[in-house]
Amino acid sequence: MRKLFLFATLFLLSFPSCQNSGQNNLKYDYVDFDYLQIQWETFFSQEGSNYYVYFYSEQCCYCESFKTDMLSFISISNKRFFLLSYKTGIPIFEDVEMTIGATSLEGMWFGGTPSLVYLENKTVKNNILGVQNISSYLKLI
Repeated sequence: MRKLFLFATLFLLSFPSCQNSGQNNLKYDYVDFDYLQIQWETFFSQEGSNYYVYFYSEQCCYCESFKTDMLSFISISNKRFFLLSYKTGIPIFEDVEMTIGATSLEGMWFGGTPSLVYLENKTVKNNILGVQNISSYLKLI
């Protein structure tokens, strides 16, 4: 009886860890990706010709709700991503479609946070605003 009790106890103790071993329960934070952080002034001058820039603010409730999903995607993606945290002086205007084709900071702005911008050959190809739009776009890439 004692052996049965010991076996049952060991089984129950090990069962939850087996159950969770296939799940990804990581909770990422921006600090985990400091090596991807860029400054506004270097937006168009990153190495390589094709990359994404995720624009966020730590004070944005939408950015906070989407943070783990976005950072999890970045962690497994084979695409090049950079992070740009909102700072005073980064331009915010509604008509982001006018930034398509921009090749310099003078022609670049965001619609708000969160935003995802795709640059191809140092030229803005997509400027996507909002959690739902970004999430839908990520499913396509």
